[in-house]
Amino acid sequence: IAFSLAYAHVVDAPAALWMAVATARESLRFRWGALRDGRARETLGTAHRLAFVVGPGYIDRNSHMNNAVYFRVANVARRSLWLRIGVWQYLAADRHRALQEGRVPLNLIVASQAIRYRRELRLGDRCEVLSRVRGWDSRSFWVEHRFLVREDGTSDAPFVAALQVVRYRLVGEGSQERGAGDQPQACSPRELLRRAQEHHHDRSHFDTGSGPEPGEA
Repeated sequence: IAFSLAYAHVVDAPAALWMAVATARESLRFRWGALRDGRARETLGTAHRLAFVVGPGYIDRNSHMNNAVYFRVANVARRSLWLRIGVWQYLAADRHRALQEGRVPLNLIVASQAIRYRRELRLGDRCEVLSRVRGWDSRSFWVEHRFLVREDGTSDAPFVAALQVVRYRLVGEGSQERGAGDQPQACSPRELLRRAQEHHHDRSHFDTGSGPEPGEA
């Protein structure tokens, strides 16, 4: 058992390293874009793209990208998406305020997710994850990830190798205002977007009137 665990960690190390590097790279790219352009380049309705190459650490004994790696890659893409629409920054700031106010900070947790594998990804495949917020209700966001692959040297539209949908539940208490019984008021996804918008002092950043309409499947 010890050998198996050690082997799994060694094999998984390259993928884990890419995740850390990709996260740091996306953060730096966002900050550089904000400094250069004065604002983030993506809006809420804009699909965010994250490119990656299937490396040796992603491959399992079936010679294709392991099914669990899709979730890890999507997690990096989703974190970058929240960063680029301002939600990530607001949640970080709210954590500090919550400590001072003695309340539970706002946070987004994965409540459920589903994925459909349509075509396997093999070693060396150049892929792209297309991520977008598909909508929200009073408690959750829905985020879609499309894993796209295109054969080198072709002009054909990329093929959707996998399609993943994630439901993100908004938890915590996100207001200094007190409700009934002097308790902190809950925060809805729509309210979170509004606050994130104000946090960035950019009302054209995204529209919080309603969730984005789903595109073509």
